[in-house]
Amino acid sequence: MLLETKRLYLREFNEDDFDDLATLLQDPQVMYAYEHDFSKQDVKDWLDRQIQRYRQDGFGLWAVILKANHKFIGQVGLSMQDYRGTQILELGYLLKKEYWHQGYAYEACCCCQNYAFYHLKQEHLHAIIKHDNYASIALAKKLGMQKEDEFLTTYYHGEMLHYLYTSDKNSPICLKMRDEQLQESHVQKIQEYNQKIILHEYDPKWVNDYQYEEKKIKEILKDKVIQIEHVGSTSVPGLCAKPIIDILLIVTDSSKEDDYVPQLLENGYILKVREPDWYEHRMFLATDRAIHLHVFSKDCLEAKRMLVFRDWLINHPEDRELYAQTKRSLAQKVWRYVQDYADQKSAVVQAIMTRALKNNNDKK
Repeated sequence: MLLETKRLYLREFNEDDFDDLATLLQDPQVMYAYEHDFSKQDVKDWLDRQIQRYRQDGFGLWAVILKANHKFIGQVGLSMQDYRGTQILELGYLLKKEYWHQGYAYEACCCCQNYAFYHLKQEHLHAIIKHDNYASIALAKKLGMQKEDEFLTTYYHGEMLHYLYTSDKNSPICLKMRDEQLQESHVQKIQEYNQKIILHEYDPKWVNDYQYEEKKIKEILKDKVIQIEHVGSTSVPGLCAKPIIDILLIVTDSSKEDDYVPQLLENGYILKVREPDWYEHRMFLATDRAIHLHVFSKDCLEAKRMLVFRDWLINHPEDRELYAQTKRSLAQKVWRYVQDYADQKSAVVQAIMTRALKNNNDKK
C-alpha cells in the first residue's frame, strides 16, 4: 500500500493486475475520451509503462482498491506528460463505471494532489482533459484547478482539442483542503500557531536528551524496536534548531497500532498524528520532554531518506549552512501552523536531498 483514504487505498500495479486493468481499459464507456479500442497489447503496454514510471520517477498511476471488499475499482495517480515542449506533472484517473458518482474519484484525486504538493514538493499540479469530458472538468474545478490553456493533442485517431487545468498549492481552495487534511491527520484538534519560529543554536545536551528517550523507549517496547535513531536538526552538530528532539522509531508495521501504541500511551506518550496516507506515519509527543517520536514500518523509504538527509548534513558543512540560513530566514515570519513553516523549507530540503541520494546511490 502506498496511500490511503477513508474508503480506499492506492498501491502500485504489478503483473498480476493485468486482468483487472484490462476490464477497465477495454470498457468503451470508461475509455470514451480516448476514442480507441484497447487491445491486450495496449493493456500490457499501459501496465509496463506504469511499472517503468515507478522505477524512473518514483510515482505513476496506481491501482485503486476499495477497503470494504478489497476490490479493484480503477486507477489514479501522477505522471510526467508532454505539454508544449516541456514536461509537467499531471493528475489522472479512471474508475470502473459501477463506481462512478459515489465520490471515489474526488477522494482519490484529492489524496494524490496532497501527495504532489506536500511530499513531492510541487507548487502546481495539472490535468490535461478532453474538451467534452465534462465530468473530469467538474472534478478538476472541485480540486481547485483553473483552466489555463486550450491546445490540440495527437491521440490514436488524430488531433483532439484538450484543456489544461492547473491547481496552485497556495490558492485559497487548496489551502482550505490542506487545513482539512491537517485536521484529519491529527488525532487531537490542531491549534493555530500564529507566531514566529524560535530557533536555538546547537546545544550538545540534545544528544543526552535523545539518549535518555532512546533508553526509555527500548525498555517500553523491548524487541518491538527494530531501529531507533536521533534525526532532525537537533541530531546535526552545529545546526540551529527548534529545541525539540526528533526520534525515528522503526517497528515491523506501524499501521498495527495494537503492537506498540498502548504501551507508549501507558508510559506518558501522546499520539498526536496518524497519517495512513503517508507511509503509515504515526507521531507521538512526550508529557515530560520536548520530543517528536516518528514511527514508521520496516524498510520504509521515508525513514531511509531521513537518515540519508541527517548524515549528509553532518558531513557536508556547505549544505548544513545553506539549510541553516533558510531556517533562519523563514523563522522571521509569522506562521499559522508550524507545518506551514516546515513546508516552506521543502525546496531547499529537496535540493539537498537530491544531492544526498545521488551520492548514496553512487556508492552502491
